[in-house]
Amino acid sequence: MSSTHPFEAVELCKTRAQLCAGCKESFEHEQLPHDVVLRHPEKDFIVGSNKSKITPTASPHYYHADIQCIRRCHENRNATTHNLKYNAVDDAAKLFIKSLFGLNED
Repeated sequence: MSSTHPFEAVELCKTRAQLCAGCKESFEHEQLPHDVVLRHPEKDFIVGSNKSKITPTASPHYYHADIQCIRRCHENRNATTHNLKYNAVDDAAKLFIKSLFGLNED
């Protein structure tokens, strides 16, 4: 699966995220670097009560700030992380994200 929507670095405490969509591990019991996770808009498919109708619904999925977690669901790394947004996090977290994903300075 691949998507043209960018990932966005956000603080875990400002989300309702519980599990990484990539590795399926809980965020709760970990010490995350800079309390940062990556949010990405994706579609889920909901089966109706009569099971004859499947509805796509957009919802955010959350990932560890780790390329291995992203690659489990997104095969093309460049299509997802080259335009990663990180304006919603503090300066230390921005530096962490830039160095982790090899992003250019603003």
